[in-house]
Amino acid sequence: MPLLDRLKAFASRRRRWLYAAGTAFVLYSAFGFFIAPGILKSKLETALSEATHRKATIAKVRVNPLVPSVTVDGLEIRARDGGAWVACERIYVNARVLPLLWHTISLKELAIIRPSVQIGLDAKSKPEFADLLEGAPGTPAVPEKPSKPWTFALGHFSLTEGRVPFVDHSTQPDFRSVLGPLSLHLDGFRTTPGSNGEYSFEAWTDAGERLAWSGSIGVSPLASNGRISLRNLDLVKYEPYLHQAMDMALKGGKADLEARYRFAWGPSSKAVIVEDAKLALTALQVARPDASAPDLVMPTLEASGVHADLLANRVEVGLLSAKDGQITVARAKDGSLNLSQLFGPPPGVKPTPKDPAAKPLDFKLDQVALQNFKLDWMDDSTARPARVAITALDLKLRDFSLDPKHAAQAELQGKVGDAGTLHLGGPVHLLGFSADLNAEGGALDLQPFD
Repeated sequence: MPLLDRLKAFASRRRRWLYAAGTAFVLYSAFGFFIAPGILKSKLETALSEATHRKATIAKVRVNPLVPSVTVDGLEIRARDGGAWVACERIYVNARVLPLLWHTISLKELAIIRPSVQIGLDAKSKPEFADLLEGAPGTPAVPEKPSKPWTFALGHFSLTEGRVPFVDHSTQPDFRSVLGPLSLHLDGFRTTPGSNGEYSFEAWTDAGERLAWSGSIGVSPLASNGRISLRNLDLVKYEPYLHQAMDMALKGGKADLEARYRFAWGPSSKAVIVEDAKLALTALQVARPDASAPDLVMPTLEASGVHADLLANRVEVGLLSAKDGQITVARAKDGSLNLSQLFGPPPGVKPTPKDPAAKPLDFKLDQVALQNFKLDWMDDSTARPARVAITALDLKLRDFSLDPKHAAQAELQGKVGDAGTLHLGGPVHLLGFSADLNAEGGALDLQPFD
């Protein structure tokens, strides 16, 4: 065959290939852009409805087969009573195809925009979606033969402008709060052993509280390291939960917390460690529920240098400091103390029994520094009520632990009444209620003690 005829035949075959490839591309694109969205929308609504036992609807699904990517707009899952439960303005998924050849499901990007999840607890603290947390009855599945595990890889995940309204009907009164806006970002996440992704989480509440959380996370083995902080936590807001454990009323108080943490839960090692934690309380006021004035006032209270090993049940505090506090100690005619009521359980609530098998708490406090406190002692159990005021009270305590045989070193000084002075110092066994103190005093008015 002449060379020219061979070239014409090759060109003709190439045109057929190009026509076929072009036709396939057009059909693939047309299916992806125009047909696949409707099919996918129907399949997703059915699958979500069956999985949640609730009605799921989607406003629109868009598919870009050239990227490839899927965009889901207007996702909504209603609660069983027809009320709002889960809603999301947009979900965007951008996938990689080639990694499937290496047994890897790889997403270049996953973005969730303006999601909302309504969480409600009934009077028994049971969530509306409790049925989803319970195992469905049925015949146990037959174990499948082991196969090569799939790897999941996620280049970038983002959740932005999230919102979580929350209501708890098990408290008195009902506890209500809104977490949001909240955001979460995760980069470079893989399920391969030893791989860690970097994450950051930030959320605000309707009370102006802020939670920030950042670090690294891995799943093979499960492990995470990072830093967490809470700012402007409104303690009065959470008083309904406090009433379930203590018979006290919070009249005021804000809290800030920051800490580093280390978590590992693998077959060879497990750890839950908190390091360099710092807790600061401001404007704290605590009173008995029926009291008109607070029994405990703490303008500032700070615990720093806190280290905790939660699995070993071990806690160490470097410094506990407070300034300008006011403490009222009142003894009623029946001999009961107000502070015992404050930190005791509410009426009708029995203290939780101790687990005899639980590991005892190993607690150490290196130093306590209280400055310029005021202590009001009122005793109505005596024939004539006694009233004593100690001002400019300073307390230093070093090397305290829960070991009843261990002695801490204490030093206390203050002004008693109008002109009296008092100074105490020496070793004390706080848990054993014993001490060996040197006492000095001057110009003390003994009349209140008669």
